[in-house]
Parts: sequence; C-alpha cells; structure tokens
Amino acid sequence: MKRFSRILQKQVRSHNEQCVVVSLLSLVLAAVLWGGVYVLYMGTVFFFAAGRYGFEVHPPWFYSAFFYIIGGLFVAAVIGNVMRRFSRPQERPLLGWHLLFDVLLLPPRITFAIFDNLDARVHLTREQVRLAAVLAEVVARNHRVLLHELSMDFPAGKNRSHALLALQIFGWVDRIQSGNDWLYYATSLRGDELRALFGMRKETKDK
Repeated sequence: MKRFSRILQKQVRSHNEQCVVVSLLSLVLAAVLWGGVYVLYMGTVFFFAAGRYGFEVHPPWFYSAFFYIIGGLFVAAVIGNVMRRFSRPQERPLLGWHLLFDVLLLPPRITFAIFDNLDARVHLTREQVRLAAVLAEVVARNHRVLLHELSMDFPAGKNRSHALLALQIFGWVDRIQSGNDWLYYATSLRGDELRALFGMRKETKDK
C-alpha cells in the first residue's frame, strides 16, 4: 500500500508540474496573440484614419475602441464556451466562415486556458492519498465494486470523492453507470499493474 501511495504522489507531482508548464506556455502564446491583435488593429486604424489624423497622431478614440474590442472578444468567447458545453457535437465543413470566428476568439480562449490549466492541478492530502491506496486495493481485489458498497466502509465525503477522482485521473480505475449507482473497476491498461502492486496474481484469460 505504501508503494502505491508513493507512485500516486509522484503522479500527482508530475501532473501538477505539467499543468504549470502548459499554463506558462499558454501565457506566452496569449501575449503573442494579443500583441498580434493590437498590431492588426493599429494597422487597420492608421490605414483608414491616416488621411484625417495623420500617421503621427492617434485618433482620440484609439485606445477606448481597442478595449471595447477586447471586451467584445471575451464576451463572445464566454458565450461560445457556454453554447459548446451544452450543445451536442456537430459536423462542420473543413473550410468555412466558422474558421474565421474560431481565429478571432483564439486570443481570449488561450487566455482562459491559462487559468483552466492551473485549475486542473490535483491537490491530495496525506489522508486522501492513503484512502486512495485503500480504495485501489479494494477495487483490485473485488474487480468491480458498486459505490454504495464502498459507502459501507468508506463514508461519502470530500476525502472519498477526491480519492476516487484521483484514481480515475491517473488511469487506475474507471467507472460506468449501473442503474442508479456507479460501478468502479480496474482499467484494462493498468489492472494487472494495480494487482501486482498489492501482491495479487496477474489475471489469465481462459483459453
């Protein structure tokens, strides 16, 4: 059990480090994209307003209009995210006007990704790591366990939910809905490894 706990803690650290790295890369990319938006905006304004204001003077509405554009892009990105979250996947042509919309919303979406990646970090206390190891052993020994069966020995609460979620995130167990309950089982990719960590024999298929 201690061996599994050490492996799980190592996975958590590696996962969190990757989240931070991806967030930093998203930050750099967002800065580049917003810089490109500003250059494009500045070039467009100077092209159409140079005759009236000249190339050396910014129009009085230059900065305020730019901030309105930024705000509009963020609002459109939020609306787009909400619509995609609650709508079914749709087939779209490879080329079309929808690509222009996606390109315009790329800067705010990458900005949101900075915080989404940071929020994807996993935080487990020592008690939750120990509980995750115990739950992993229970699932490995029983092959499949219903959630209400776990509730007999492991009361529902923050610790249990975090421990089960961590086991799912790192691919040790998975779950499917069984009636009004959830059925937890060892994944086919790591099931044998999980059983070996707890000193169980590797399963053999009947010929």
